[in-house]
Amino acid sequence: MRGLAPVLAVVVVLASTGCGLVDGVFGEKGGCSQYFSTADGSIELCFPSGWHESGKDHPYDLSCFSRSKDMMTGVFVYTREDLARGYTPQALLQEQIADIRSKRERFTIMGKQTTTAHDGKRLTTAVYSAEKGGEAYYYRFTLIEFVDNPDVVAVALQNTFPSDWAENEPILDGITRSARLTR
Repeated sequence: MRGLAPVLAVVVVLASTGCGLVDGVFGEKGGCSQYFSTADGSIELCFPSGWHESGKDHPYDLSCFSRSKDMMTGVFVYTREDLARGYTPQALLQEQIADIRSKRERFTIMGKQTTTAHDGKRLTTAVYSAEKGGEAYYYRFTLIEFVDNPDVVAVALQNTFPSDWAENEPILDGITRSARLTR
């Protein structure tokens, strides 16, 4: 029994710091602390401490801001049966990108679109820079597809300031990787 105490102490320390939750810490600003659900309750995502849901005046199924409001995540949820015949999740992602492009200036792709697999999900991500109202932002679009339930898809739109990108991108990535179906 004496040999088990140090192991338990390490487990308690790791659990209290967020390690082991959604691949550990998202970034230096914090790890997975609290889950928020989409309006229909079908998907939840984990956010660092201090994040909060925004008010009801937004088009998303879930919209959250960081404590300092230097990062935002908005999520749209779709079921395949509600999509037009032949309309693919990839087309849905491109439509969301085109919508933001139409409302911004100097909309520029920041790198190649990537697709990764994580914990039963396929995540397709594209990052753009753009300007709105005299301010520059980076926009991160992620299509979230669930291997175990391909009938539900989500598109996350996240943004932050370019000067904060290096620090905030791992946090935004951790949030989208944390997406999970609740039913």
